[in-house]
Amino acid sequence: MLSRAWVRRAEQRAFQKRDGFPLADGGFYRYDAVPAGAQVWAYCANLMTRVKRGDEVPEEPEIITMIRAAKDPYAAIEPFRPDNPERAFVDPIILLQDASETSEDAL
Repeated sequence: MLSRAWVRRAEQRAFQKRDGFPLADGGFYRYDAVPAGAQVWAYCANLMTRVKRGDEVPEEPEIITMIRAAKDPYAAIEPFRPDNPERAFVDPIILLQDASETSEDAL
């Protein structure tokens, strides 16, 4: 039979390998980098194509919602940004900018 202490230590070790960022409410959000990165990219690409066609905006994935709730959203989204934004298909930093700052060309 497994003890509670053993299970707690196993959970802590599992969460230590995950990326994360502090939230504005004092909490901490952890995520798996590969699936979260795929969700961010897919959301940006989906948003880009829907905005250009005039379709309804897609539902925001949890990672984007949590990035917006981060203590420093720009630092939280930095791991998802491309190395060279000039040559990238999409840069998710656009999700944090106000609509007045955003142009269609940026998407």
